[in-house]
Amino acid sequence: MGKTRPYFRYEYVNAGKTEPVLNTVGRRNGPSFGVRYDFSDYAAFKAQYDRIDGRTGKGVNGLTLQLAFTF
Repeated sequence: MGKTRPYFRYEYVNAGKTEPVLNTVGRRNGPSFGVRYDFSDYAAFKAQYDRIDGRTGKGVNGLTLQLAFTF
């Protein structure tokens, strides 16, 4: 698709209360999808939409925009 790349990801985490690092996370799951556009070999722009549902049943929507450079 040229310089534009769409993507999709599904995330699932189910951490118990006795988990030493992620004990405050609990259960979270949801999809993420977005598009990445490469300006050149050294610069890219990414827009991503996230939907995260938790154990409580209240979902959270999010939009992330990122400008990345490499050298």
